[in-house]
Amino acid sequence: MDDVGVVRRLRDAAVRVASGLELEAVLRNVVEAAAGLLDARYAALGVIGADRFLSEFIHTGFDGDIERVGHLPEGHGILGLLIHDAQTLRLEDLTTHPQSVGFPDGHPAMRAFLGVPVRVRDAVYGNLYLTEKRGGLAFTESDEQLATALAAAAGAAIDNAFLYRTTRVRERSLDAMAEISGAMLSGASDARGGCVVRGDGADGTRCFGGARARTGRTLAGMRRWSPQCTCGHRIARASSVLSG
Repeated sequence: MDDVGVVRRLRDAAVRVASGLELEAVLRNVVEAAAGLLDARYAALGVIGADRFLSEFIHTGFDGDIERVGHLPEGHGILGLLIHDAQTLRLEDLTTHPQSVGFPDGHPAMRAFLGVPVRVRDAVYGNLYLTEKRGGLAFTESDEQLATALAAAAGAAIDNAFLYRTTRVRERSLDAMAEISGAMLSGASDARGGCVVRGDGADGTRCFGGARARTGRTLAGMRRWSPQCTCGHRIARASSVLSG
């Protein structure tokens, strides 16, 4: 493939990686884009946990192999090597590496291997793993450069997903605070700090469990006492908002 074709494939892969905002979708996009870009039969992204083992393992190409193996990789052997030494690793046959611990029963055969760290800002978030280049070929130096570029795009997309999640949490918190404030302002409390209520009629007034509203403010325009609520507190109706 010529240089123009390679650049186009890298661009398309980077666009796919950046197309999501939810973290789970971004991680899935990274793995699938990497497999397509590098012509790898198997691809995975291992997220490094606080204990320096893999806390998540997002993969593609394994189909039913994981069920036969019985569990996802935890970060031993070659995968553990990349966790503790965040450097790109390219091997023609991973089974011959001194750090290799072999495969469990039911695991598919793998030889060609390419591992690239994924950094989010200045921290290593995880590693991108690719094995079994189609056609039985070994990964090349050009493949390594493509994987490194894609890992950089993945780090930026993951960072954006974190920012998006933080923004959503902040928005939900603000919405909850606004709802609470609205309930307080639309209700009333008696002079003794009685029930917080909502509504403008005896039959439409609700007592919020006898909760006391201690706002330190006075009620302007108070008209009259309404009947007692079901929990025994007297309910006051006000014709205007809290003042003072």
